[in-house]
Amino acid sequence: MRIVLAAPIALGLVLAACGETGSADADGDGVISAEEMSAAVADREPMQPGNYQLSMEVLELEDPDSSPEELQQARAFFEMMGSMAPPQCMSEEDLNGGMMEVAESMQNGDCEITSLTTSGNDMNAEMTCEAGGGGSANVTVDSTQTATSSEMTMTAVEAADGGERRLSMRIGMERVGDCS
Repeated sequence: MRIVLAAPIALGLVLAACGETGSADADGDGVISAEEMSAAVADREPMQPGNYQLSMEVLELEDPDSSPEELQQARAFFEMMGSMAPPQCMSEEDLNGGMMEVAESMQNGDCEITSLTTSGNDMNAEMTCEAGGGGSANVTVDSTQTATSSEMTMTAVEAADGGERRLSMRIGMERVGDCS
């Protein structure tokens, strides 16, 4: 499966913590810059440092170029990654400043955020990411967060010879205690 996943998943986790109301596209140019993203998340309720457990669920997986067996293997792989990940100690920097660095580097790389709106603890974003073979994937992210958890649904759609490649996942982070 060729859908570019690493960048949208990481960006989705970053964006899951947005909390300001309105559109982040302050200059109205149709692209959310790193500066606009920083401003959009500046006033949000911060997530608490601590140990966080990641969860991942594949909601939809389609690829006209893959066999049913390959799709089942890919689904099993993604779900295994979510269920086997040990809790991660996340510092304040990891949850806030460090995550913004990841987002800023992605803005200069494989993804371009074209829409980002927030309302309270909810966030919606659309982006275009480079995919293999010179194509692109359209990615949507819908998320909500609290001080101790975040949940995001990400859908990536990429054109393929026989139709569309689609991947939709629900990714969560839940605080499970203090770091030791």
